[in-house]
Amino acid sequence: MDWSRIKTIFILTFLVLDIYLVYQFMNTRDAAQYEIPKEAPLEEKLKNDDITYGELPDIKKKEQYLSVRTKVFTTEEMAKFKGQTVSLGDGTSIEAKLEKPIKLTSKFQPAELSTFIKGNIFSGEEYKFWSKNDEDKTITYYQEHDNKTFYYNSNAKLTFYFNENNEVTSYKQTYSEIIDELSDAEELLPPLRALETLYKKFDQTEE
Repeated sequence: MDWSRIKTIFILTFLVLDIYLVYQFMNTRDAAQYEIPKEAPLEEKLKNDDITYGELPDIKKKEQYLSVRTKVFTTEEMAKFKGQTVSLGDGTSIEAKLEKPIKLTSKFQPAELSTFIKGNIFSGEEYKFWSKNDEDKTITYYQEHDNKTFYYNSNAKLTFYFNENNEVTSYKQTYSEIIDELSDAEELLPPLRALETLYKKFDQTEE
């Protein structure tokens, strides 16, 4: 028996096996490195964040884009609003401190601020309640146009600030002036897509 030849065959066999195993390992590692993780479905994301929503309408609707510009407020416009000290800064926002705080109930309802908003806020009737945040101590409204709300638009926003005694002491306001309706009406995003857009927008503001 030629042991030298057998030894050589074994060495070559194991060498080929080692090369094959290394090749397989490299392929597996590269596949793992370049594998793109799949994004969780929107429904799963909402469920994980304890966000629920009702039945979404199955409708198709067309609307026109709006051309707007951020309003520049003037001291003359603010002169008619009494009981508040106003600072206009660069003119694109109002920051006001109330001379007499507004007491809120423990179970706040938007109606508690309705009278003040209509009588003491620039174009107050155009703002719609959005949320009350007890942690930040803010109450947020967004501007409306033709029954459509400019959600998450920092240039069409009204924010009230309240203290530990549940009293509104100040507010900040921005306003968008409608210049024109642009182009022909285009089909709006489906409700679920619109919900996804709002979710992503909110997620970005939380970061």
